[in-house]
Amino acid sequence: METSRELAEKREAERLASATEDVLPDEPLQQGDVILWPHASGFLETSGIVVTADCDLARAKHWGRISVVPVFAVHTYVEELLAPKILTKHQPRLMQHFGKAIGNLLANQSGEAPSLDALEQLLGAAHLPVSLAADGQISAIHQILRQLGGWQKYESNLECLSSTFAILNLGGNEGMQNNIRSALVTLPGDVMPIPHFSGLPFDVSVAWLRVVREIPEKGIVRKMSDMAAASGIRVGRLSPVVRYRLTQMLAQVFSDIGLPEHHERLVKDQINGYISTLPKQPAKVGRSP
Repeated sequence: METSRELAEKREAERLASATEDVLPDEPLQQGDVILWPHASGFLETSGIVVTADCDLARAKHWGRISVVPVFAVHTYVEELLAPKILTKHQPRLMQHFGKAIGNLLANQSGEAPSLDALEQLLGAAHLPVSLAADGQISAIHQILRQLGGWQKYESNLECLSSTFAILNLGGNEGMQNNIRSALVTLPGDVMPIPHFSGLPFDVSVAWLRVVREIPEKGIVRKMSDMAAASGIRVGRLSPVVRYRLTQMLAQVFSDIGLPEHHERLVKDQINGYISTLPKQPAKVGRSP
């Protein structure tokens, strides 16, 4: 049976491990507070995390405007941001496959794909000629490429990604899952995972630190009874260690300075040049007997 000290230590460990903490309605707004807009439709406006500094809030230096970064479901991140990025990576191969499939269908004995201009004309058309549309794979690639080009949306980006992995023989859905898992394990520096938060309408979520928006402080309420149609309500607060990490990552996003590709190529070439001057055979150490 656990002693009172052991129970206290266990509760403290659980508190420290938790990503969030409860907040009373009468507490002032603070950095790390999580805001929910129940009536918003866009995924970037549904919920957010306050990143305005506590000192600015306490001294009213924020002029009544609160800075928030959006937080949304990890599935939304995959659908809206990750899947289109992976699809764009495979776009050249899809174009090659599209041209080859059309060439084969038209019995082009040389195996040469139609010209790029011809393919682009087909992509600009909402409907393929009947002879091409009858081929399921050609029709599927046509829709994926048109969606990637912004002409028309046919299905979810995740469904397009699933079709792409099947068409290009990249392991089907298992290959797609492994690709997404790898991307979620190594998120970019402007995306922070947020564990389950009971006040939000989704499970695992991410905060997109690059997108900071300003909202009026008076539009945030602390009690459900004060809710209006356009109001946001505070549903909790990130634990100290999580919100400090979030603000640290936010600062890094806007302070990191990237170097041009030319500089990186130059450095790489010079390093390779140095490596080429090193001995290719092991040196003889010591004298011969």
